[in-house]
Amino acid sequence: ALLGYAFVAILPARLLRAAGELSAGQTTSLEAVLWAFCVLWLFVPVEDANVSLTSRHLRAFPIDVGRLLIVRMLSVFCSPFALLIAAGSLVSLWPFLFARQTVLGGAAALLLFATAFGFGMSASHVLVAAELRRAVLAPLAVVSVALAAVLFTRGPQSIEQLRVVAAVSPPHLVSAVSVAATRSAAVIPLLTLAAVGAAVGGLLFWSFRRSVFGQSDTPVVGRAVDSVLWFPGRFGGLVRKEQLEFRKLLDVWPGLLLVVAVSVASLFGPPPPIVRQAIIVIVFVMNTNPIMNCLGLNTSAELNRYAILPLRGRDVLLIKNLGLA
Repeated sequence: ALLGYAFVAILPARLLRAAGELSAGQTTSLEAVLWAFCVLWLFVPVEDANVSLTSRHLRAFPIDVGRLLIVRMLSVFCSPFALLIAAGSLVSLWPFLFARQTVLGGAAALLLFATAFGFGMSASHVLVAAELRRAVLAPLAVVSVALAAVLFTRGPQSIEQLRVVAAVSPPHLVSAVSVAATRSAAVIPLLTLAAVGAAVGGLLFWSFRRSVFGQSDTPVVGRAVDSVLWFPGRFGGLVRKEQLEFRKLLDVWPGLLLVVAVSVASLFGPPPPIVRQAIIVIVFVMNTNPIMNCLGLNTSAELNRYAILPLRGRDVLLIKNLGLA
């Protein structure tokens, strides 16, 4: 509902402003629109794991890895959320009609959306496989927290550094292609964007193959009662199951990394109040989907188990909240 409201009430005005700026050779509003859709495409593959085909389901298909990956990608668009973002992405190409390089700019935008979608799908494959989570996410989390802590401690200087980084970001490359004076001037940013897309494509194929064929067939061994994440009481096992499910979601990780980064930066000096307030808002927004769609993570068989177990509705919601907390 919120996404539909944004597409109807906010997106048209942004596109009109972007079209006017593109006709004058400016790209500020266009880059903002491209960044927004990149973020949305990152979360499309993990929005509803029960609608699309997971790696575990695809292992039974008697076809090669390339076709399995195509089936996996197409199954994502069974979700209305993915279809809505796809329609919005096509509408967002309208400002490129007023750009100097209409065809190249539109093609670069489509390549950008495909790259963001591929990167989000690669992240979903990494989150699903426990082995990949430990091998990839742990080093990535350490590096991300360290960089974010350094940026928070440096204050205003970090804003200038972020602007320098944004100048070579994929959305900026798309805008550079669209406002290039000649086609030859658009070749370098377009080739750079294509190289990024090729790298993400290789990462997607590797992560998909590892998630499908790298999973062990041995049953998962239950955690001991003295585990750190074990919740005491009769709900302990169910809370543990919810923790394992939420761990596979991309929504909860960015907010957690930001909180850790701010905590590390606070050891070297108090960050500005606006930073703390912004982190609270970001964490709330990122956790909105798991909170409001807590039952959407369960398959029909798991929902039937909840109906069979001697639990009330408020007990199930309590278990969900404890697992997320």
